Amino acid sequence: MEKRALIAVVLSLLVLFLYQYLVDKKMPSNKEVAQTEVTEPKKEGLEGMSREERILPETRSKMQLVKVQGITQKEEKEITVTTDLYTAVFTTRGAKLKSWKLQKYKDKIGKDAQNIDLVTGRKSEGYPLGLESSKPDLHDIGDALFEVNKESLSLKERGEQGSISFSWTSPDGIELIKKFTFSAGKYLVGLDVNISNLSDKDTKEDVALSWKTKLDPSKKIDSYSFSGPVALIDGNLEEVEIKKLDKDRAYSGTVKWAGYEDKYFISSIIPKESRKVKLGMSKSSGDVVSVDIVEPIEPYPGGKMLHSYSLYLGPKDLDVLKSVGADLQKALNFGWFDVIAKPLLIFLKYINKGTHNFGLAIIVLTVVIKILFFPLTHTSYKSMKNMQKVQPLMLKLKKKYKDDKERLNKEIMALYRSHKVNPLGGCLPMILQIPVFFALYKALLGSIELRHAPFIFWINDLSAKDPYYITPIIMGASMFIQQKMTPTVGDPMQAKIMLLMPIVFTVMFLNFPSGLVIYWLVNNVLSIGQQFYINKYTA
Repeated sequence: MEKRALIAVVLSLLVLFLYQYLVDKKMPSNKEVAQTEVTEPKKEGLEGMSREERILPETRSKMQLVKVQGITQKEEKEITVTTDLYTAVFTTRGAKLKSWKLQKYKDKIGKDAQNIDLVTGRKSEGYPLGLESSKPDLHDIGDALFEVNKESLSLKERGEQGSISFSWTSPDGIELIKKFTFSAGKYLVGLDVNISNLSDKDTKEDVALSWKTKLDPSKKIDSYSFSGPVALIDGNLEEVEIKKLDKDRAYSGTVKWAGYEDKYFISSIIPKESRKVKLGMSKSSGDVVSVDIVEPIEPYPGGKMLHSYSLYLGPKDLDVLKSVGADLQKALNFGWFDVIAKPLLIFLKYINKGTHNFGLAIIVLTVVIKILFFPLTHTSYKSMKNMQKVQPLMLKLKKKYKDDKERLNKEIMALYRSHKVNPLGGCLPMILQIPVFFALYKALLGSIELRHAPFIFWINDLSAKDPYYITPIIMGASMFIQQKMTPTVGDPMQAKIMLLMPIVFTVMFLNFPSGLVIYWLVNNVLSIGQQFYINKYTA
């Protein structure tokens, strides 16, 4: 039983790692959110919606951005907004966002590093935050020039606020005003869409506010994290892989937020009051992914309507996401281990306040976890050593009762009782630690705090692999030493499996983030010390 349980633990570790390495990226979202309240729930995409409602991808070529009147523009102009956290550039053509560069985050390490730009489209049809409608008289609004009340805005002092308004009036007398409100020290932006019916006719039409992302086919895909459209619908996190957007997605329900995310950043639209809306996700032939929040505009003649949103365009920092509200922290998704991973990440950030080095913080956190689990691992090692002592007696019993399995099992259990040995005592404590280990593994793998964070010497980015593979090789050597020190039960097959593990893990860890490798290495070194103590001072 001891042999089987130990092999089960080892294989479980290997399977979980291979699962992360090969399968995790392929998994569907936490819960495939049912297309709630769509006319025909079983149909994918927009098939279940009426023709009048289908203002999403399949009619996208006919749809244009809506504009609002203010200052008549004869040519397209760019409006720049600068704060301490970002520099945003809007265009008056469609009142769209042309660029959103984060001041504190670079695309790489080095002198030629550029600020991260969350807007990836380089043409008007790929710019986000446009309004789209299928209404015939609004078909050319994507090329219309909005009026704007300011040519630039600069906010540097924390708490300082300012706004910019874009306006346009359709030939049918529908006035649209998009007011963006910015605050220094925050990634959160307010967006009010005011609709006024200046005509004497009733208006009833759906309009979509869109976030668009132009895919870069040359960009290397990170197999350890999710990138794609994401939304929180009816309390369920919906993440849709790009390859699954061969069919358009349509949903209806209470949307807290929706947008596009990658490993470290998210661009999200947050309807105020988490109201019920329609939501579409699609990918065009030009590799532009669109996430559309669809709401009706139906002001009576002379009437007005207001759709209010917040926009969060920034890092997936747990503390910042929590401060936004709307459960935006769920965008930082650690899967099954979320309930453990997030507290560990919070504790890691707390330690870093004292170390001012996330590499050292990882080491301290590893030591703390090792201390907390010391009683369990100590019990495990002692049990394995006791099992080693009774192996000669077990072999004699196996020879004596080789033809009587039932009697053999009874004698082995009696042997365990007489020597006070628990056959599962060596494995159960290890199994209890597995969720904590993988939670920390997930936290370190997706933590933006480790992005471009230096450690010492040649390790200048804890989120990237060791460029010289030094730490993974040392880690593999430490695993080998640990295996040699760990008591075995004398089974040749088990011994081969255990000796193979350091090789397998070394190969797997070659391309893992160096921060994760450091955690595993330190954990191994501490385990070696603990095993040395048990072997020397425990009978």
